[in-house]
Amino acid sequence: MDIYDELGVRKVINGIATVTVLGGSIMPPEVVMAMIFASRNFVSIDDLQKKAGEKIAEWTQNESAFICCGAAAGLALSTAACITRTD
Repeated sequence: MDIYDELGVRKVINGIATVTVLGGSIMPPEVVMAMIFASRNFVSIDDLQKKAGEKIAEWTQNESAFICCGAAAGLALSTAACITRTD
């Protein structure tokens, strides 16, 4: 018995694509392994945020990048950056 059976939650077949209402998507094994590694170590979140942003900016050939918790947060941060400009 798994947690879904224990809770009485019915499993479904995702015939749509990556959709949040169905739990997003099944993660590749590499992602699961990275999550397991991360769950067993402590780091400064500020440092991780900065370094991960730098790496993603490098990969995407942008001057900077910022990782946030979702699309709504990203839109709010982008809007704030546009409003405040260089302030």
